[in-house]
Amino acid sequence: MKLKFNALVAAAALVAAGGAQAALDNVTSVNRGNSSVLFVAVDRTAPISFSADLGLNMIDLLPGTARTAAGTTTGWSFLNNTSTDSAITGNAWSAAYATFLSTASAPNIRWGVIAGDFIFGIPVTPLLNAISGAGWLATGNATVAQMTAANTSAPTANGLTAMNNFYASTNNLGTFISDNNGAGTATSGGAFGAMVGTFGGWNTWNYLEANGVASRFQYQRQTAANPAVFQIGGVTTLLDNTFNDLPTTFNFDFASGNLVMATPVPEPGTYAMLLAGLVAVGFMARRRSNRA
Repeated sequence: MKLKFNALVAAAALVAAGGAQAALDNVTSVNRGNSSVLFVAVDRTAPISFSADLGLNMIDLLPGTARTAAGTTTGWSFLNNTSTDSAITGNAWSAAYATFLSTASAPNIRWGVIAGDFIFGIPVTPLLNAISGAGWLATGNATVAQMTAANTSAPTANGLTAMNNFYASTNNLGTFISDNNGAGTATSGGAFGAMVGTFGGWNTWNYLEANGVASRFQYQRQTAANPAVFQIGGVTTLLDNTFNDLPTTFNFDFASGNLVMATPVPEPGTYAMLLAGLVAVGFMARRRSNRA
């Protein structure tokens, strides 16, 4: 009982802590297991890239957490070093973003949000327990075929290794080491091109989008024994583990340097369907229990 209590306390501490510390947490972090959430924008014709620590960890944006709940909106202003989330403090993005803004061109940029995890398995909600293991979160408007292919494609570990290398290169830039939530730019090397597009070829969809294009947020866990791929959203449940009618989306505006994450509020009918599904699951579980 004491061990279980300690585990719950540790889980709660991780949720509260988010990513508010200097340097990026990579996906093999001993303390967390889940990486910092990173914003990336790149203009390959300039060439220049911009990366920013959003002050959160992967655990903060999975289903069942406050920041992806229905009706929730979170904003980041890279030019002003501010966020609408009061827990995201110590931001130092503006100098790097000003450099990116002065060099890159809106029609040529592509942007995305990424996070990964090798050993996730903290008992926060039933859904999180069900998807414990290696995986990643990524923006990108995946098609049905791309989401389905993620269940049978190569092991996630290869993509996460590429992500780790990218985070390691990025950690040497700008204010990542000196401030809670840093940022930096790069014009060459691993911090510039290692993660452009598809996580070194292992992701089944491109996580980068054009300026002004809304992007959904997907979770991908590529293991043969228990694959899981679904879009993050306010009504994501174990009954809805592939696509979400009300997905969490990100929007980015290059000129203002503003990033917004939002999850819409379900219509009353959606709540009714969700409740009916939960009742059905409870009924089936009770039948199995009675038969046992």
